[in-house]
Order: sequence, then C-alpha cells, then structure tokens
Amino acid sequence: MAISSRLKNNSFAKNFLVLFSGNTVAQLIAILASPIMTRLYSPEDFGVFSTYSSILIVLLTFSSLCFEKAIPLEVSKSNRLQLIYMSSISILFVAFLNIAVYGLFHVSLFDVFHAPTNTLLQWLLSLGLIFAGIYQVLSYANIRSKDFRSLTTSKIGQSWGTVGAQISVFKIGEGLIIGDVVGRAISVTMLIRHFFKHNRWQKINFQQMKKLARTYRQFPLFSTFSTMFNSLSLQLIILLLMRFYGSEVAGYYALTQKAIGIPITLIGIALSQVFYSEVANKFSTERRAVYRLYTTLIRKITIFAVPAIVLLILVAPTIFSLVFGEAWRISGEFAQLVSGLFLGQLIFMPISQVLYATGHQKTQLAWDVGRCIVVFVGMLGLYHFGFSMEIVLLYFGCTMGLSYFVLGFLGWRVLKGE
Repeated sequence: MAISSRLKNNSFAKNFLVLFSGNTVAQLIAILASPIMTRLYSPEDFGVFSTYSSILIVLLTFSSLCFEKAIPLEVSKSNRLQLIYMSSISILFVAFLNIAVYGLFHVSLFDVFHAPTNTLLQWLLSLGLIFAGIYQVLSYANIRSKDFRSLTTSKIGQSWGTVGAQISVFKIGEGLIIGDVVGRAISVTMLIRHFFKHNRWQKINFQQMKKLARTYRQFPLFSTFSTMFNSLSLQLIILLLMRFYGSEVAGYYALTQKAIGIPITLIGIALSQVFYSEVANKFSTERRAVYRLYTTLIRKITIFAVPAIVLLILVAPTIFSLVFGEAWRISGEFAQLVSGLFLGQLIFMPISQVLYATGHQKTQLAWDVGRCIVVFVGMLGLYHFGFSMEIVLLYFGCTMGLSYFVLGFLGWRVLKGE
C-alpha cells in the first residue's frame, strides 16, 4: 500500500515504470529471439543490417528538421498539430529524395561504406525512414500529453512484428531489414490510430507553419545538426567497421550492440522521455526541483551501473558463446572493449535531453560536434597507422564513455544556474 501510494504521488516514477515495463517486454521479445536469429542469419547478414540501421538512424536525425522537439513546449493544440504536419512533410521529402537519387544516378549511402545495395534495399530504407520518422514525431506528441502507455504498447507491437517477420522471411537475403520495416509499420500504425482517436483532424495551414518555423527556428538551425552529429558519433563505429574490416566484423559488433547497447538505450530512452517532459513543464518555475531530480537520477543509476558493467567485462565472451553459439564469442569480446561506452550510456542517457529541454541548443551542438570529430579523427588515425581492430574499438569505447561524463557536467552547470 505504501509503495502504491508513493507511486500515485510521484508522476515521474509512475510514468517511467509504464515506459520501462513496456520497453522491457519489447526488448525481452527481441533478446529471446536473438539465439534463433544468430542461427538463421550469418555475421555478414547482420553486418548489412547494421549498416542499414545506422544509415536510417542518421537520416532520422535531420529528416524532420527537429521540429518535433518543439511539440512538448507548445501550448496551443492547433500549433502542435501543425508542427506534426511540418515534421512529417519533411520526412516524406527526404524519403522520396533517397529513392529519386538512387533511381536517377545509382548513388547510395550504402556505397560510401562499401555495403552491398540494390533497388529493394533503397525502397526498404525509405519506407523505414517514413515509419520511424513519423513514429518519432508522434512520440513527442505523447510526451506532451504524458500518454506513455500508448508508446509502451506500440513498442511491444513493433517487437512482435519485427521478430515474426524476420523469422518468416529468413531465406531472403534482406530478411532482417524487411522484418525491421514491418515492425516499424506496425508501431506507427498503432500510434497514428491512437492519436486520431483523441485529436481532430485539422487542415494544413502553411501560414501557420511559416510562423511556427520562425518561432522555433533554433531547432532546425542548431538541434538538427546537433542530433545528426550525436547519431553519427554512435553510428560511426558500425559504418567504419564495415568500410575498414568488412561485413563480417560489422556483424559481430552489431550483435554486441543488439544484445547490450539496445537494452541500455531503451531503458535510457524511457527515462529520458519522462525526464524531458518534466523539464519542459517545470524548468522555468521549479528549477531546484528539476536539479534535485537530475542529481538523484545520476546518483542512483551510478550505484547500479558500475557493478553491472564490471560484471559484463568479466563474463561477456562466455555468455555470448553460450547464448548465441561459439561462433559469436567475438561479439562478447567486443562488448568488453566498448564497456566504457555502455557505462556512460547507462548513467547519462536518461538525462541526455537536458540541454535541449532547457534551451541550450548551442551548447548541445558544440558537445555533439566535438565528440564526433574526436571519435572520427581518432578511429581514422588509428586505422591509418596500422593499429589493431581491438585498439580501434577500445578507443571508441573510452572516448564515447568519457563524452557522456562531459555531457553530465554540462547539464549540471545549466540546472545549477552557473
């Protein structure tokens, strides 16, 4: 009874538990299916899939011009709907542009990283972008209304759809990618249906859009580039492994990311979505309360994160070989090398939206650009001077982990008012 009463009075904890429970179930479905996937698909298949996923994530960062981040800040319901339209139109344009460029010139982002491609892959990439992009936009509308339950159910639907489709079409070379697109289609359909149950359709108003574009111009001017560099820093490892060492090595790292990185990311996203909502609503009036929440979150997560990562370093290769098969032991060794990244993500991803939510887009941009340059130049230099793949991965893990601690310090200074 005491716990139930405390949850009712603590909206942050209640909302987090809703998102966390849903994300846990969604991720559990994917984890339980992973031993099947590693026996149906080869490391090369995972390598191509991870390249597709990395390109999709990078496209996702700028395709909406980041106008969706303004949705939780907007008071007017009519303006929020127009922001949704603006973001969605921009996503559709980028998706169409991808198909058009490949169709006319046979130029593809896959070519840059020496990954195989064809017309089907380009269509799947564009469809994946549309589904993932519109889902991301609507998720910010849910953050604004604090409707976290529909986000939870849609994530579970996505996991079931992805796993089911990937198992069903494993004989097709692009099976992993097809499954991903099917899962995203299911999740966005669920969110769209839910959204229009509670919101009336409104005509597109270009004059209103123009005014909103001026009001929130800092998002496309700063947040778009900031988010793009942020994603590039995270995705560079897959893309450069693909280019330097081929699809097999990229595939081994993809399983590392799938088994360790994605669960951490989902937990972090669940917390960060609730945290973003709290900061957007309370920063201007209850700054001290937001500061206390910020420091409490970091302190409590650190107590759990440090021993968890130490355990990962000790047992990762053994666990990977037992669960996924001896051939995938290398993925466990990769997990040891990039454990610094996982530590930083586990502690600081929940509060990673703090600079956006408090209006410090320029600071966020400087951090993202700086991190991307340090990661890219360092990895490129190590490869150029003949250092081993293991050293390249260790450098990536250490620099990425350290960068999250820098972000945590920047957020602390902003909230403390320095």
